[in-house]
Amino acid sequence: MAYMTRLPLEGTFNTRELGGYPTRSGITNWQTFLRSDDLFSMTSKDIAYLENYGVQTIIDLRSEDEVKKRPCPSLQSIDYKNLPLITGNIPDATKLPPGESYSMGEFYLSCLQHGTDRIKAVLDCIAESEGCTLFHCAAGKDRTGIIAALLLGLAEVGREDIIANYQTTHTYLQANPVFSQPQIAGFPIKMLYSSPDYIACVLDYLMTHYYSVTHYLTEIGVSETTVKTIAERFVRSNELV
Repeated sequence: MAYMTRLPLEGTFNTRELGGYPTRSGITNWQTFLRSDDLFSMTSKDIAYLENYGVQTIIDLRSEDEVKKRPCPSLQSIDYKNLPLITGNIPDATKLPPGESYSMGEFYLSCLQHGTDRIKAVLDCIAESEGCTLFHCAAGKDRTGIIAALLLGLAEVGREDIIANYQTTHTYLQANPVFSQPQIAGFPIKMLYSSPDYIACVLDYLMTHYYSVTHYLTEIGVSETTVKTIAERFVRSNELV
């Protein structure tokens, strides 16, 4: 099967590979992790494509209310998990009262600081899954971006590539009718941007306080076995490249 950075699906706009990035010891594997926007509009052809691509697990990072409004289509051979990343102790940046706001970077840091149990649950699920794992939220930018940054950081992908992976999202969101008119979606247009500063503050926080993504994950309770399992699955060594 040919590898593509963005998968050619009819019902999503932002389903992308985390494979192909250089690391300190090799390259990230293709057909291991996919990031995506929501899957509500996927066609039967899309589902068949994901099955043939090797996707065995889908992790939905959205809230239960979001899932009810735009549910994932029925899946036969793919295991579906709903593991919301935003909980009661993390203010949802899209639902603050009028006149109140905080930056997307602050929102991301709030997830890292106060959503540790949710992040651990997602990483544990990823480690326990087989084949290719697809994780997504609504736009595939914020919650998905945090998990993607952690996975790429765990693989020791360079800072510039992690930021570039995040920045691409806004380009694809512009083609998505759900997000093309933010006033209809109900939140400020700046929340659709994938500014490098948004994810850079996450990387800065992790390096300043934990020195590495691996140390952050183990500090929040992710086991060394889980970290090792994910890293070994995700990274192909230079000897095999």
